Amino acid sequence: MQRLIQPFTYGRIASAMPLIGVMRGTVGQRSYACYAVIRHDVRTSHYDRLYWLGMRTCSIDGCDAKHYGRSWCYRHYMQWFRNGHTTNVHPPTERERFDARWQYDEHGCHIWTGARFNNGYGQFKLDGKTQLAHRVAWVWSRGTEPDQVHHRCGVKACVNPQHLEAVSRKDHAKRHPGRNSGNSLKTHCPAGHAYDDKNTYLDRRGHRHCRSCGRDRKRAMR
Repeated sequence: MQRLIQPFTYGRIASAMPLIGVMRGTVGQRSYACYAVIRHDVRTSHYDRLYWLGMRTCSIDGCDAKHYGRSWCYRHYMQWFRNGHTTNVHPPTERERFDARWQYDEHGCHIWTGARFNNGYGQFKLDGKTQLAHRVAWVWSRGTEPDQVHHRCGVKACVNPQHLEAVSRKDHAKRHPGRNSGNSLKTHCPAGHAYDDKNTYLDRRGHRHCRSCGRDRKRAMR
């Protein structure tokens, strides 16, 4: 705490109170600047209060941290502010956080009530990464990392391990026909050439191409 003495010259009060002390300091993470009258180096009651607050510590037993507010340090004050009490509360485990975000429905599904992706699948943050909730449920129940997880119940928000099935990417695409998955079911190219081993090759992205159509395009460019 720092005390700066400077003359007080405000009208006729200068004769009654010749000096005024400007006391500056910090309480916790807050700063203050207080003006109190100092006579013959005697601290007033207001100065004593500020000096005592600067030396004050947390009122929780075993905590010697500096006072912040409501007789507590910053850590205990924030515990009270967030939880309504200052007792030490152990953070929930990953499994407890997961189980608190789903509920039963009449069909036996565990409907995910937490955050979801735009496609309807639940998302869960684990080890600092946002993952699919139903994949997390599968790994925890089976102990293996699948290629793809299929919902046998057809409900995207379900995280019940009994309603999940591990499948390959190809089988998963066949069970979920979409904009691109239908191409894997095609047996002939648009020109009518068969997609067999001799007439088919894959590019760097894994897409199928017809060799006969490629030869026809090269002939047309000559």
